[in-house]
Amino acid sequence: MSEQTKRIETFDIAKGIVILLVILGHMMRLALIPSQWIFSFHMPFFFIMSGLFFNPQKYNSYIEYLTLKTRTLLIPSILLTLLLCAITESLSLGYNIPRCLLLGKRFPIVWFLYTLFFTEIIYYFISKVISPYRYIILLGAILIGYILHQHKIEFYYHAENLLTAVFFYGIGHSTLSIKHNKNKFYYENPTYIKDFLAVLGLAYPLLPVYFYRESFELSTNVLPVHLIPFVLAAFSASISIIYLSSRIKYRKILSYIGQNTLIILTLHAPLIALCSNTIKPYVSNLPLYKIIEFSIALSGSIVFAPVINTYLPWFVGKQKIKKVSQ
Repeated sequence: MSEQTKRIETFDIAKGIVILLVILGHMMRLALIPSQWIFSFHMPFFFIMSGLFFNPQKYNSYIEYLTLKTRTLLIPSILLTLLLCAITESLSLGYNIPRCLLLGKRFPIVWFLYTLFFTEIIYYFISKVISPYRYIILLGAILIGYILHQHKIEFYYHAENLLTAVFFYGIGHSTLSIKHNKNKFYYENPTYIKDFLAVLGLAYPLLPVYFYRESFELSTNVLPVHLIPFVLAAFSASISIIYLSSRIKYRKILSYIGQNTLIILTLHAPLIALCSNTIKPYVSNLPLYKIIEFSIALSGSIVFAPVINTYLPWFVGKQKIKKVSQ
């Protein structure tokens, strides 16, 4: 396997691991320490990962960049919202997305896609600022987001979460950029010392979670009062997961899950809600029910991936693969 292929597969595996944790986190009560541990890094991870792949030099102009992001992210977000709306309304799962739209509340589940789109649109301009000043802008963004949360100031659709999202996205790009090979230590020359440090890095978020009983909820810009240790925890866990992903030997299943995070992100929550309505009343054993719930949420999401990727790739911002004639 070439270095480039291994590197990309490593990031797919990392996304696969985190989306599995997202499902587990949504299956647990947020007050529980394991759930708070997951929430301390799972959404920051996806913004950091997206920033890591940001490369403005690929585009000749902002219009070209905006057009591409609209085609690959905004349009799929709208289509997936309509799909989610159809599923949740037909099954009476109570999400009521049309009401959220009318009242200016955040969109359940798919909020991340819209936040990511506008984050990338905003960060394009921030990326043009030279490094020292760019970091000041990013720190200012999360500080303003923190102040807004502390004063309970909310915008329509919780758009204030863009400030926190831009911070994680920008730090991911500025410090871990793929283009500048700032992350070679993730997949080159693994050692047992790095393994040990990565395990510590992944466990570190448990400390602030245990002592402060807080976590992130980026969908509504809920930021921990003790912000600094949680920001460090988000980066510590994200970097550790990426490194440990390069050490996993049996990679194909996790890599496949990571390649389809958008589909799983959209469908797993209504499947969890469906299980709660239809299966939970008949299963008294909680551990057994949670195993069933997780299995249905994951497998039920993945089963749609081949169909969407083959026949509706534009639904998730992909292009149809053209077969080359022999």
